[in-house]
Amino acid sequence: MPRRLRALIGLLLDSDPVVHTPMRLMESLAPRSSSEFRARHLLLRVLSPTQRKEFERHGYFTVHASGWGRFRVMPRTTFNVVDTRTGICYCAGPEGVVPLSDLMLAQKLVLEHDPTYFFAVARSRSELQQ
Repeated sequence: MPRRLRALIGLLLDSDPVVHTPMRLMESLAPRSSSEFRARHLLLRVLSPTQRKEFERHGYFTVHASGWGRFRVMPRTTFNVVDTRTGICYCAGPEGVVPLSDLMLAQKLVLEHDPTYFFAVARSRSELQQ
């Protein structure tokens, strides 16, 4: 993984005051409600074996958006889709509150099946603009 992307992922994870170490990250991702438990179970079933392994190890997974490139879906509720080439962060999701795993799954599916729509509605920012 390129050093710049590693640093960006570190920034994204460290920007949450509760999540500072890989162990704390995994604890924060643990389902805390029955809806999150079901959402996590569904997410794990839909992820490819490679994505599942990456998610279980790091808490995020990589998605290939045809014609757009590769994106990391991070365990955050805002600006959690990161372009692995440029480091630009994208934010697009439902208006209501949904379990984090459902948000991540929805983003995965839209990126893989209709990336043009995702980028038409997503907001973006460079992590350096924070």
